[in-house]
Amino acid sequence: MRLNKLTKEEEKVILHKGTERPFSGEYDQFFGNGTYVCRRCDAPLL
Repeated sequence: MRLNKLTKEEEKVILHKGTERPFSGEYDQFFGNGTYVCRRCDAPLL
């Protein structure tokens, strides 16, 4: 399996289960349709 290279912030969240302050993220009010995929392995998120 090929894994994508992560930024330090992505690594903190994806690998070490880090979080950001509630209601502060770039996607807090994002409601777009589509298929979301894992940044690390490109697997679809259900």
